[in-house]
Amino acid sequence: MSQVIFTFKDGRTRKVTQAESRLLLRLGKGSVVMADAAPDLDAMDLDALRALAQERGLKVHHNAGADKLRAALRVDAA
Repeated sequence: MSQVIFTFKDGRTRKVTQAESRLLLRLGKGSVVMADAAPDLDAMDLDALRALAQERGLKVHHNAGADKLRAALRVDAA
């Protein structure tokens, strides 16, 4: 399921599924900030991959290469 970031009227944000965001929009609870766009992992270098993994909260070995990071990020996105 694809997830989006939903911003409530009081300023809180939460990751929800698209179905949940449609329901919250109909109820007038807030707005959808953005869709979770998948970045082009093949074009990213090792430092950018590490930063993305840290941003997503993935625990990866400090010596992991770019291929292992890409695989972990793809599994996390699915």
